[in-house]
Amino acid sequence: MAVLKEKRLAYFAGNMSLVIAGLLSLLLQGPTNLYAQDEAFDLLARLTLEDLLNVEIAAAGKKVQKVRDIPASVVVLSKQDIKNKGYRNMVQLIKGISGYYIVEHGHFFDQPIGVRGFLGQEGTGVKILINGLDTVFSFNNQYSLDNLSIPVEAVERVEVVRGPMSVIYGSGAFFGVINIITRKDVADDINSIASVRYGTDNEQSVYVGFDAGGVIGDGLKLNVSVNARREQSQGPSYNFDRFVSDLDAYEASDFQFPGLDALNTDGRLGFENNYVDVSVTAGKLTFSYYGANTNREYYAARATAAGVPSTYRTGAEHWAIAYNDTVLDGMDYQIVYGVHEFDDQQRIRGAVNDIKQWSFDVVKDSNEYLEINVNYDISDNLAASFGLSYHDTTYYNQFWDYNWAALFNSHEFTNYEREFVPDDHVATSSFYSQFDYKISDSLRVVAGGRFERLGKYQVLVKTYADGFLELEDVVPEGIISRPTSTQGNDDDAFKFTGRLAAIWHINDLHSLKFLVGEATNIIGPSARSEATGGLENEEILTYEIAYTGSWAENFSLNVNLFHNQLDNLVARIIEQQDDGSFVANTTNAGRVDATGLELGSIYLPSSTLKVEASLTYQDVQDRRPGFSNIDQSYSPELLGYFDISYSVTDNMRIGGVIRHVGEMEAQWDGAPEAISSDVVGEPNLLEQGGRIGKTRDAYTLLDVNVSFDMEVGVNSLSTMLAISNVFDKKYNYPTPNLNTWADKGWPGEERRIDLSLMYNF
Repeated sequence: MAVLKEKRLAYFAGNMSLVIAGLLSLLLQGPTNLYAQDEAFDLLARLTLEDLLNVEIAAAGKKVQKVRDIPASVVVLSKQDIKNKGYRNMVQLIKGISGYYIVEHGHFFDQPIGVRGFLGQEGTGVKILINGLDTVFSFNNQYSLDNLSIPVEAVERVEVVRGPMSVIYGSGAFFGVINIITRKDVADDINSIASVRYGTDNEQSVYVGFDAGGVIGDGLKLNVSVNARREQSQGPSYNFDRFVSDLDAYEASDFQFPGLDALNTDGRLGFENNYVDVSVTAGKLTFSYYGANTNREYYAARATAAGVPSTYRTGAEHWAIAYNDTVLDGMDYQIVYGVHEFDDQQRIRGAVNDIKQWSFDVVKDSNEYLEINVNYDISDNLAASFGLSYHDTTYYNQFWDYNWAALFNSHEFTNYEREFVPDDHVATSSFYSQFDYKISDSLRVVAGGRFERLGKYQVLVKTYADGFLELEDVVPEGIISRPTSTQGNDDDAFKFTGRLAAIWHINDLHSLKFLVGEATNIIGPSARSEATGGLENEEILTYEIAYTGSWAENFSLNVNLFHNQLDNLVARIIEQQDDGSFVANTTNAGRVDATGLELGSIYLPSSTLKVEASLTYQDVQDRRPGFSNIDQSYSPELLGYFDISYSVTDNMRIGGVIRHVGEMEAQWDGAPEAISSDVVGEPNLLEQGGRIGKTRDAYTLLDVNVSFDMEVGVNSLSTMLAISNVFDKKYNYPTPNLNTWADKGWPGEERRIDLSLMYNF
């Protein structure tokens, strides 16, 4: 962890996060009601199954709606749900959502989310919000739960909307939206929370939260919510035989072999995370902010040299001011102005023939946006939503400083830089509308559309060498310029995205939804600059039938049948050259279809016992020529989930989660264009290429937890012991395309034990 002692990003979310939350807690401390905070937000855990259909969420339509009336399939996790399952971070939480899975690859933007049979390795596909704020990294339109490090202790509930949501949210809501809500609405009260956690790999976490609400002045309602967390870990210790099948062959064939003394990670894959969010509502105005930074050690396209890990440091900040008001009877509107920034720094280190290699990679982007959303109940049977959005990426710069050492007894210092041409920027503008018509008490129809326009822009790609030094005679030869190029977007036409839904409430206990929706994913500046030609935006068309019903007072069932058609999928291929350098090329890869069935159920046999189970089957077919007989990469056919939580006493709970992930394949290395044109019929890639890694077997994991609550005067203390992967199952994720040397894939998390204490006062 020595590397993490370097100078950190100058973000407000860093060392100041805990100080601010702590000071607010001390300054505004006041009497509290025992468990007052839990009572308001743990209601979901106590609702009847019929009531669950009427739970209201905001993620699906930028307005409050009942789950039964939302034209999408929805999952809601309450604060108590999260506690009962013993989750310690958001990544673990996402793994527990029906139909979702995560493939770790030990690189930057680790732990991308897979859903409905498709995994966006670059962190695309699912839009992630914090209290409604978009967490996108605009330089490549990516998302990363890992880099946001949101503390689960702060989460009040998580709203998961599955299916295309671009009509409401625009680009990025490809497979759905996850809205993580940490803001707490407290009336005439003050609550404070402090928690600590310690676990395997010397993982330590400290969290503080503060909430206050009341009336000031002439009746102005005020609500303040602050959350802050700091965590760090020395990282796991994996032997290299978990990564590589044949160490002798690896040493003989890979000129980047790190040396026998580096064949164990031995605490060199540590991390440090800082996070803070603030929400202040005063009357009709709401100020929201989150800031996060992550310092993480990782493997970057090569095994780490002994004692010298590669590192990345990311920082993200987002603040917004929203004004909410009502202008007419049945009409309300919201105006939001916000700014978000992203900063990423990578130090890639390795060694060849005992000579150190390094490179330095910096990415920065700055953005501002304006949104106007209006909801209007036109009549008892007709409601409309419409809005305008303007998003501007005002700054983008990406700079590499590569030093390829020990190549042919020479050092070459090669620089690459990408930035907008002078006075250029990326402007995305859109407007949308959606109408909800109630034909009868049991039948309603929802139709909507969005027109979205990506403005023209150009990214200047510069490549130059700033020195070529012979080891025997170190004499700089000055700057060797290489040709520059420009890539970007030349198509600024408005593109339409639509949705149509019919919702049939068979009765108060059963609902059936027929859904058709489209979504787009606009390709970011970084990916466009790597393309050899123009890139089309990714598109998806989804057909879905969703059923929700309560078959008994204590048993509910959800069934979703879906078919996705994904087109213009973007593939980023990174190839290692003979001289050891890496070349990235981004292109539209073609079309993939996915058909699947999602089953979920909740059973409440008593007031103290809750059982949840889900099963997801997904069949993915690659429609590109030559790929019809090749299984989709990083796509398990079967996902299973079983959870049980039991209240032993009023103060003690135990829980267990069983999670199954089916067999997965690594990326296929072989493309139709590599096959000669004289081949008759569809090319057979099974004879032309191969996987970059081995097939990874299915795995089933068991997690257990036990929690105990006790009163301490007028306050409360909660203790939790959580054990993940109880039987220490050894499993690997498929080989990632950025660490192809690991033919056995990336090791999954081994058994870990965490103990946490939370004090409410």
